[in-house]
Parts: sequence; structure tokens; C-alpha cells
Amino acid sequence: MKNDEAVKIYEDNQGSIALVKNPEFHKRTKHIDIRYHFVREKVADGQVLLQYCATKDMKADLMTKPISAAQFDYLRGMLGIKTPRSAGSSGSVVDDAPRHDVL
Repeated sequence: MKNDEAVKIYEDNQGSIALVKNPEFHKRTKHIDIRYHFVREKVADGQVLLQYCATKDMKADLMTKPISAAQFDYLRGMLGIKTPRSAGSSGSVVDDAPRHDVL
């Protein structure tokens, strides 16, 4: 399998990336669950590609962790989600799209 076909896993923990890529088995890693070894095999086979992603750029955090408003805006922007242009006096979003009556 080519790297462009491999499943990319973005990870912000460089230690875990090193552990997966290191073929040696150490005493300190004997407790690791069998699922970890599955990922290690898939990386070795080229089916999975681990890629480092800085914690501040981890898009998954937007929906999985409590983050600041500034970080929320930053990650939302990375996903291509734009903020509403303006809000009406009632607090509803004003939309320039044409309105259609619903019967």
C-alpha cells in the first residue's frame, strides 16, 4: 500500500509516535493493550501513517475537549466554518439568502 493510500492518524504526542515506530519491545511497554500492537503492525505494513500534529492545531479537540473561545474560533476557522456576518436585534442571525414561504 502506498503512503497516499494509507490511513493518516494525526497525533500530538511525540512519545506515542516514537513508541509505535520503535520495533523493540521494552519491559516498560509490556502492559500496553493488544490494540496498540495492532496499530504498530499496520504502521509497519504501511496501511497506517502516523503524523505529528501540534496540540494547538488538533482539530478533533474542537468537539472533544473544553477549549477557550479563542482556540474554538481558531479551530473552527481551520475547518472552514465561518462566523455569521451579523445578528438581528432579536439575536437571530440575519441571512442574505432569499426567503421562501412555507405552507
